[in-house]
Amino acid sequence: MEAVGAVVLKAAVGFLFSQATHLLKRWAERRQQPDASAVESMPVDLEDDILQGQLLPVEVHWDDAKQVIGKIEELWSALAPYANGVKELTVKEPVVTKSVDQLRDLLEAIYGQRMTFTGENRESSGTTIVRGDIEAALVKGTAGGVVTDRLDPGVQYEGKGKFGTVEGTAGGVIIRKQP
Repeated sequence: MEAVGAVVLKAAVGFLFSQATHLLKRWAERRQQPDASAVESMPVDLEDDILQGQLLPVEVHWDDAKQVIGKIEELWSALAPYANGVKELTVKEPVVTKSVDQLRDLLEAIYGQRMTFTGENRESSGTTIVRGDIEAALVKGTAGGVVTDRLDPGVQYEGKGKFGTVEGTAGGVIIRKQP
């Protein structure tokens, strides 16, 4: 986010703060609904031309969200004064730009797609993300953050792995050969 101007940063803070607000409100409501769906649609508040590309319909995968909801709440609180105009927003404020980047990373992981703001040099909004992390002391066979039989066009694959003893194949992203 440091490479964009103040206008884009302000729009990004507003957009991400709004998305986090929707997510946190729905999270609170879900605690009262034990039979709530594991995946559900989420509204998107978009201003014209804020995003580069087009978001796919946004679905929240609550099993993923529950892993990071505490961090989202922390970042939401840190950005609240800037989103609500209580504090002045500048691109030279590293705490703000870092919080914006972290919040976007978490929302992208939950939504399963990129959210790229106008003027940024990265994949367009709506690019599907398949992401996985794995940590294993011993691997016998195949283990990876992402293991797939094929790479689909327009999908970004990201995987991380931390392995001890490997007796087979291990890595961040593994593409198995087709017979």
